Amino acid sequence: MQTIEHAIDTLGEEFAFFHRVLQPLIDELSLPKDARILDVGTGKGRVALTLVLNGYRVITGEPVDDHSEYAKQNWREEAEKVGATPAIGYRDLDAQQMTFEDGSFDAVFAMGAIHHMSEPARAIAEIIRVLAPGGVAAMAGIGVPDG
Repeated sequence: MQTIEHAIDTLGEEFAFFHRVLQPLIDELSLPKDARILDVGTGKGRVALTLVLNGYRVITGEPVDDHSEYAKQNWREEAEKVGATPAIGYRDLDAQQMTFEDGSFDAVFAMGAIHHMSEPARAIAEIIRVLAPGGVAAMAGIGVPDG
């Protein structure tokens, strides 16, 4: 797997921007490397890639029936370019009704995803439900749902 610096060179300015925004948060959280991490709303995989390049394994996903421009971006191609694919588990994932057991994750990231959902409060309740005691939720971009 590549270093973050090499990934920035390989993936370009858009990834560099996400890294600059996300890296201080990752540093501040100081999660153990074996933390169970969920990334809600894969998109291009920028959050998952940044986490993986920091030494974490991540589960990420999008709803199977979401055909929006956000959900159907090619995250896997980007992950393959930097050797991150083995550390990313992808699932069909509806954040408003997750199939994970209570307390499944040490951290849940939902960066730029919640405001695209029809029931954002339900998604937030699900994120809280799947967090382990003492877990952390990192969310940004919460706003008015599309439509």
